[in-house]
Amino acid sequence: MAVGNFDGLHLGHQKLLQKALSQKRLLGGNLAIYSFTPHPQAFFQADKKHTYLENRETWYQRLKDFGVDILIEEKFTKSFSELSAQEFLLKYWQSSLHLKSLVVGSDFKFGFQRTGDFSMIQNWANDCDIQLFGISPVMINNNRVSTSKIKSYLLEGSVFEASQLLGRPFSIRGQVEPGHQKGRELGFPTLNLRDFSAENLKRGVYITLVRGAFDVWNSVTNVGVRPTIHEKSITLVESHILDGFKDNLYGQNIEVEFLSFVRPEMKFSGLESLKLQIASDVTAAENYFKKKQGV
Repeated sequence: MAVGNFDGLHLGHQKLLQKALSQKRLLGGNLAIYSFTPHPQAFFQADKKHTYLENRETWYQRLKDFGVDILIEEKFTKSFSELSAQEFLLKYWQSSLHLKSLVVGSDFKFGFQRTGDFSMIQNWANDCDIQLFGISPVMINNNRVSTSKIKSYLLEGSVFEASQLLGRPFSIRGQVEPGHQKGRELGFPTLNLRDFSAENLKRGVYITLVRGAFDVWNSVTNVGVRPTIHEKSITLVESHILDGFKDNLYGQNIEVEFLSFVRPEMKFSGLESLKLQIASDVTAAENYFKKKQGV
C-alpha cells in the first residue's frame, strides 16, 4: 500500500507508486492506494477554495493505468482528525488491512496535531511484520515536487515548468460540448470543454496538443471567460485545430495538453480586433510547432 493524497500524480507520487508496484510484483497481492476525502487541506482551511489538479474520472483512470488495484479514500472528518497517531495505526491499518508492504513519504505526519511520524510507523511495522519503505522527496531544479508548487506554476502560465514536476504536460480531459459558434463565425472553429481544473490555469491563450481517440492535433487554446463576447464567469477551454480540421466531435472525449503560454486573456474593442488577435495567436502556434519540427 502506498499512502498519500496523490492529488495530481506528480513525480513525487509516482516515486511512491513505483516502489509499491515493485513490491506487488515481488510479493504478490494487490496494490492499494490509501488517500483521504476531502483533501485534508480543504478540511482544515475550509475558508480557502481547494481545487484538484484534475477531475476524479481522469484521476481514477491514471491510477488504473499505473497498476493500482484498490483505492481507499478515508473520510476525513472532525472525529477522524482528532484520533491519536497510535489509535489511527491500530484502528485503521492494523485491524482492517492485511498489509505485506507499506510505502510512505519519509516526512509523512499523521494523527492528532501531526504527532505520528515515520519512526512511529517503523516501530509499529516491525511489530506487525510489515515491510516499510520511506521515500524521500523528489527535487527538480532545487524545487521540491509538490502539488502546491505545480499550482503556482500553472497560475503564472508557466506550464513547461509545471510539466517538469508532473513528468508530463498538464492536461484537461473532457467531453466536447456545443458552443455558441462564435469561433466558427470568426473563421476559427473550436472544440469546447468545461472542467473545474481549468481554474488552476492562468487565463489566456496557450499552444496545445489535442488528443482524440486515434489522432493528435496541433492546436491553440483559449482558457477564460471570453470577456469580449460575454461577461459570464464560467471558465471555458476552447481549442482551435491548426490544420483546418472540420470534423464534428461533439460528445467525444478529448485531452488538451498545455505546452506553452502565449498571452494573457484580453478584452477587445470588438469582434474584428479579436479576430486579428486570434490570427496572430494561430501564427505564433504554427511557428512554435515548425520550430519543434526543425522546419
